[in-house]
Amino acid sequence: MAAVVGAIVGVLGLPLRVVVTHLYADVLPPALILACLLYLLATRRTRPNTGLPTLPTVVLRLLPAAVFFTLAAVVVLTTYYGRRTVPVLLLSGGVGTLILIQVLFAERGDLRPIAVLVQLLALAAVVRLAALTTTAGVIGVDTWTHVELVRAVHDAGTLDAMLEFPSRAQKYYTAPLYHLLVVTTSVLARIPIRVALYLSLGVAMVFVPLVIYATARLFIGPRWALAAAALYAISDQAVRWSLVLIPNSLSLVGFLVGLYLLVRIMMFRAPRDIVLLSVVIGANPLIHQVGAFVMFVVLASAVAVQLLLAADIPYRSDAMNDVTGILLFQTGIMTFVWSITPYRGGRFLGVISVQFAGRLRESLGLFTLQERPTDAAAAEAAAGVTGLIDTLVAYIDVFGFVFTAGVGILGSLYVLNGARASHATLTFVLSSVAMGTFALVIPLFGIDIFLPGRWFAFLYAPMAVLGVLGLAYLATSAHPRVATACLLVVVIAFPATMLVAGDATRDAPPFSEHQLRFGYTESEVAGVHTVGAIVSADDPVWTDSPYATVFRRTDSHLAVQAAVTENGRMANNRVVHRGYQTNGAPLFVRNGTVAVRRVGPRGACAGRDVLYANGDVTLCVES
Repeated sequence: MAAVVGAIVGVLGLPLRVVVTHLYADVLPPALILACLLYLLATRRTRPNTGLPTLPTVVLRLLPAAVFFTLAAVVVLTTYYGRRTVPVLLLSGGVGTLILIQVLFAERGDLRPIAVLVQLLALAAVVRLAALTTTAGVIGVDTWTHVELVRAVHDAGTLDAMLEFPSRAQKYYTAPLYHLLVVTTSVLARIPIRVALYLSLGVAMVFVPLVIYATARLFIGPRWALAAAALYAISDQAVRWSLVLIPNSLSLVGFLVGLYLLVRIMMFRAPRDIVLLSVVIGANPLIHQVGAFVMFVVLASAVAVQLLLAADIPYRSDAMNDVTGILLFQTGIMTFVWSITPYRGGRFLGVISVQFAGRLRESLGLFTLQERPTDAAAAEAAAGVTGLIDTLVAYIDVFGFVFTAGVGILGSLYVLNGARASHATLTFVLSSVAMGTFALVIPLFGIDIFLPGRWFAFLYAPMAVLGVLGLAYLATSAHPRVATACLLVVVIAFPATMLVAGDATRDAPPFSEHQLRFGYTESEVAGVHTVGAIVSADDPVWTDSPYATVFRRTDSHLAVQAAVTENGRMANNRVVHRGYQTNGAPLFVRNGTVAVRRVGPRGACAGRDVLYANGDVTLCVES
């Protein structure tokens, strides 16, 4: 029944693309329809599946060697080119395919979970650390701010140093665990701040798949738990927050550990798990506000499911444990911390409440997402470009989420069957819907204070677990050809698209003219500091975004996003040009809107005097 309703909803949602101008409106309804049809095909098959094709034992024994050989090639090529190039990304995707082949097409006796996990962690380490170590400075926008906060705390020896920063950064005065972690690592190991960040949080992010594996093992056997770990480890959002190492990354680790402990409590309710979850819940508000609120949403979903099951709606179940006390504890801790957190001249809870009420009253921007989930979609939409390559890149960027959502829907339909429903599985379904609402639906009304773009990495966790439950059902119940075709899509398409998506390649995107780059070269970083030293502090400079944010976040100099005229010339009098503006996807202001516009050296410096140049970055001023 749920699958039929879902298919109808998907059909009714097809015209949504007429009123919602976002790519997800094009692809999510078909994904919903396809997931429902696959589930219906599996349920209509009366004969059990005779089994999926498997690989010979001798081949499976060779695959681990192939994995490590390919990873070695990835390391060599990355070192040689000094960045992750297209061949490097394709080889990384190939490693993901080799690992998934071992997981999905091995005989039960040939499956070696520990060996697969070692390979998966090796892939995660190479993908993440290769990007981090070949990028000058740090990756992202907010990362620069947090590195400066860490440096200030390190030098001053007190958290009070945070209060000297702009008001929006002062909220970390009561959420300092990220900064204290990096400072402690730097002091104990006697290493620079950047290296300490990579050796602490960067390394921790590599081991996140183990938490997903442990969580999935509470629901299903080793094969499909390995699949869940692989799907999450390779996902673009997991890679994104392993490269952009900010408090949101640490809160993601805390959330995943908390999710694992919550499932154990719902299934077993051991006192040790309750104590550990209480520690995690108490730490979450001290790490980051988004992670704490996401955990609150999951706990609220668990309590809602508990109340429904207690009322025999929609299923009758006595196998559940009360988690109301945990939700109340989370609410109390979160409210207390947020009520004393300085933010924009007030307290975080009060300021956010006022902002939310204001956005709610002014939510006239219906169907205009404030934060687009993909950089390519944002860049090309702003530029008004709809060529074949542009469209292809945009679809590659969203494929991973759409695929994960599709298999998540398939798994949700599987667990919504009364015989398979449980407190934990229904909590995953409801929390996925709730998180998806915050990430996709609420922004349509112009409300973006929940930072919707950061929810996807959290949402991937329950969807990955639900997804493997659905894939396992498909593998055992659908026609072998249908099941094999679906698993081949997982094996071939998922790693290849996920690891070239814009969110997974923020250091060096493969489609450089269509995806925004948030990593910088040595020359670009040197240019930031030199320009800040030679230009008067009262005189702002103009350059592209996101390069302008590095000037501001490092407090090197005041930089503003430049305006570009129709003839490709920067309209401001003191401009900073870099090579990326010629052949990348820089964002400039054009006709009052932010757009991708490439500017060559002549467009930046013709008729202006050159005050500084280092081969890549040039400072030009009008005489």
